[in-house]
Amino acid sequence: MKQRYTAFFSVCWVMGIGMMLVSGCDTPEPMPEPTAGRLVFTQYTALGDGFTAGMRDAAPEYPDGYAGLHVQAQTYAYPALLAAQFGQVSNVTFTQHMTRDVGSGMRVLASLMPNHCGALDPIPAFDWKDAEPGWSLLPIAGTIIHNLGVPMLRLEDTDQDVVCQANPFFRRINTPGASQYEELVQAQDISFFTLWIGLEDMLAYGLRGGKGPVPADEDVFEAHLNRLILAATDSGRSQGIIGTLPDITRFPYFAAQMAWKPSPENCYVQKPLYIQDFTGEVRPALPGDRILLAARAFMEVDNRGLSPQSPIPDSLVLDQHEVLLIQRLTTAYNARIDSLVQRYNAAAPAPCLAIADLHSWFEEVYQGITEDGLQISGSYLIGGVFAADGLYLTPRGNALVANQFIGAINTFYPFRALINTLNPTDFDGVVFP
Repeated sequence: MKQRYTAFFSVCWVMGIGMMLVSGCDTPEPMPEPTAGRLVFTQYTALGDGFTAGMRDAAPEYPDGYAGLHVQAQTYAYPALLAAQFGQVSNVTFTQHMTRDVGSGMRVLASLMPNHCGALDPIPAFDWKDAEPGWSLLPIAGTIIHNLGVPMLRLEDTDQDVVCQANPFFRRINTPGASQYEELVQAQDISFFTLWIGLEDMLAYGLRGGKGPVPADEDVFEAHLNRLILAATDSGRSQGIIGTLPDITRFPYFAAQMAWKPSPENCYVQKPLYIQDFTGEVRPALPGDRILLAARAFMEVDNRGLSPQSPIPDSLVLDQHEVLLIQRLTTAYNARIDSLVQRYNAAAPAPCLAIADLHSWFEEVYQGITEDGLQISGSYLIGGVFAADGLYLTPRGNALVANQFIGAINTFYPFRALINTLNPTDFDGVVFP
């Protein structure tokens, strides 16, 4: 796999009469050697939810389903990619409890219908692969699992016995027999950890069009995050990095859509959509509303969604009110992550927690960026970051997220580390049929 290095180059300046000339240097400074610095990666543990677990090819329109965890997805989970990079500068033991074949089930992109006169992206059609029998079985007794990503895990449920025990993804990695996620984390002998959690708190609400549990306020979020950090650091013995949360309302699954129907010219014209908002009112969709990707199936029948008599139901829409709620809480959560890390570093003998500003990076992605010559964006199917489910990450998306963690580690001076980043061109986006 190709590697990229942080390189430093010297520039030779030669002063001339009345002007400054730039002269090329014959011998550039040598590239610095990768190093773990002050970090100890021998017991690297990844903490988080479905994004940490490596979920992909899910069926978000069935938010109570379990599809999306399978071998292909787990192989390219960002913690697995990070562990490989850490292994270049340190001995690393990193174990994932791999599923067999299709794991908990997956959707496969089967075909793409042509776009309508260039007005829309191609429309995907999917095949379904049923879950592999026994996908949720425990690993061999005594096995220590280092990827503790648990799909559908909300931060506010990490200390809830009943909720954790009811989650099959929690049960399948719980070899210590812990009753809750916090206990599972505390049972690990962690030297370094990554933590990216809180997205499932937003998704539990958003995937149901605002009908799911409302995410906790920022005080509750901070209290649970603090408990989880304490469990991971074990009173300051370990170091780690925490990722901030992107705005999920800009994920392709929540992208605002309009409908296109035939015109007399045998092409397509734009038609307004009608939605039911959180108050039950029926009205035309506005730019601030988000129509869930699952609404496409609803709209394909009898022109539903194109008149006030057949609006898209509230469960398939995030209206402006609900979008603003998610965005406000996301901003508040990220502010609490920042302040909590600052307070923790100030109280510790030496700063030991870094922050990966994934929120800002995803904002750049939504606008479109270039990485190693690749055009990257948040566009559905063609952006390279989001999988065909419009929600979780492609292998390339995971590699790019891993690079954000690595970049934050490299620039956090107390760590004194220099880790190689990944080349995103080595990883697939959505693979088209």
